[in-house]
Amino acid sequence: MRLQAQVKKDFIFVSVGIAIATVVMLVVFALLHRFATPKIPFDRTVILGGVCGALVAILLFFDLAVSVQKTAAAETPVQGELIFRKSYTRRMLLHALWVVLAVKLPCFHWAAAFLPLLFPRLVILLTRRKDAINKGKEANNSL
Repeated sequence: MRLQAQVKKDFIFVSVGIAIATVVMLVVFALLHRFATPKIPFDRTVILGGVCGALVAILLFFDLAVSVQKTAAAETPVQGELIFRKSYTRRMLLHALWVVLAVKLPCFHWAAAFLPLLFPRLVILLTRRKDAINKGKEANNSL
């Protein structure tokens, strides 16, 4: 199944947003380690956790994008609901698996691995906020 143009565009936009947010997170970790307290680590576990967490977040968002497209293409609403429920269950299981691995494996810093899972929602929220502000400006300019 090929992704529709708009779905692909949104997926790429959110993926880039996740990557940028992950870099910002790593910079914050480095600054906190350097200037606030050395108790906050900045080592390979932080970098590996952040990068892997971002990849998991992108994978989960891709699964969401594909499921939404499949749900919309379903022949009946019941079939569409079944597709989406299966996808939701799969995503939640993968999400839980990643969190457990990030906490249990010593090669990941747990916070750096977990935070990127929040970035898709943050990117979407900021995008909606920016769009609302732009629409408000357009409305004021047309008066």
